[in-house]
Amino acid sequence: MKNEEILNNWYDSIKEYPKLSFKEAKELSEKINNTNFANQKIELRQSLILGTLHVVYVYLKNQNLDLYQSKSYDMNDIINSAIETWINIIDSNGLLNQENYFGLFNNGFDQMIVNRLGISNNEINEKLSIDDKVVKKMEYTVTDTIEDKVFIESILLDTDLNPLERFIINKLFGLNNEDQETYETLSEKLKLKKEEIKHTEKDALIKLRNTIIGLQLHNNNSKTL
Repeated sequence: MKNEEILNNWYDSIKEYPKLSFKEAKELSEKINNTNFANQKIELRQSLILGTLHVVYVYLKNQNLDLYQSKSYDMNDIINSAIETWINIIDSNGLLNQENYFGLFNNGFDQMIVNRLGISNNEINEKLSIDDKVVKKMEYTVTDTIEDKVFIESILLDTDLNPLERFIINKLFGLNNEDQETYETLSEKLKLKKEEIKHTEKDALIKLRNTIIGLQLHNNNSKTL
């Protein structure tokens, strides 16, 4: 069974649960903290977890699963690791420190899943250096979502990129009136190895992708309010 099919089958098993908006989820998290009755805490916690599983699904559907491919685990393991990571965020009051769902994804969510799966950063870096398609798939995750550069430029304003990440994205995509460049020309200009340029691009694209996921979640939740 293909990864996408496994993921969709899992979504079929949770899609009937109420889908909480971020505001509703945050209020429920606050209510859990202010409740002194153990049984009520358990019930509220279950409602919060089940009511936000759709967020985990949207995250995984937009994720680059190539980075997680291994003979040691399958798509079900990835789903379970994502759920465990999400529950850990809920139990540690992570919702209370953010203004929207996508803020949670920009706070090391990818790395927490990687850690739970037991994947080393060396394994990921090795895949990135060997196979350019990994970076390209992330690039398509961003560019296939929109039709023009104006959208990407507006997303960049809401995405927490460091100066090097922002410079590389602008140059590689030819954004904000920058001349479009290649890995090779950037490598010469920045005095960095081509693999280092790709790694920086990967990190920036993950942040851009998570911003887009947040917009999708916001739009979907707005329709249910």
